Amino acid sequence: MSSCMWVGSQVGQVDPFRLLSAEIEIEDIARSLSRCCRFGGHTIRPYTVAEHCLLVSRQFDDPEMALWGLLHDAAETYLGDWKRPIKNLVVFQLGWPGFVDGAVPIGSVELLILESVAERFGLMHAKPFALPAEVRRADDQALVAEIRDLFESNPRRSYASLPDAPALRERISRATPQMADVEWAFLERFEELRSLRGA
Repeated sequence: MSSCMWVGSQVGQVDPFRLLSAEIEIEDIARSLSRCCRFGGHTIRPYTVAEHCLLVSRQFDDPEMALWGLLHDAAETYLGDWKRPIKNLVVFQLGWPGFVDGAVPIGSVELLILESVAERFGLMHAKPFALPAEVRRADDQALVAEIRDLFESNPRRSYASLPDAPALRERISRATPQMADVEWAFLERFEELRSLRGA
């Protein structure tokens, strides 16, 4: 269909704006996020979205919340990583009903994808869909830690609109891991949590 916007993945082509839960595969998520840099690559070493998700996931003892932490940025598999100050300004002209002039904020598209991710992996969530507050808080704390540990100068002024979240105690290594190792760690963490949840 001409209205579809296909993007390639390891399992084939998907339309991120009409993503079905059956089209979502953990291998796609792990591969993509382990190769996608956060902060537009402006850190002192390549630091990936998958590393960030692993960091957030490790903040939780509860397997459900830990899996949400691991998958909270899964939409970036299909949309890429956007810097927060820019993300707040980006809209897609999709013509969806309920949006002024059919302009859909990227955050709304991300939430729709994450709702499909939740359905695919059996994650509990609020109705209407929202990430768990605990995960959003850990995400902000991880961001502050990343700014502390991965920048030569402090770019926090670019994130002045964020809540004043304390940084995680965990320090982020400045050594660059191999992409394949990050991908494997992501998949290993997923399997560990799936086993703990009995799924």
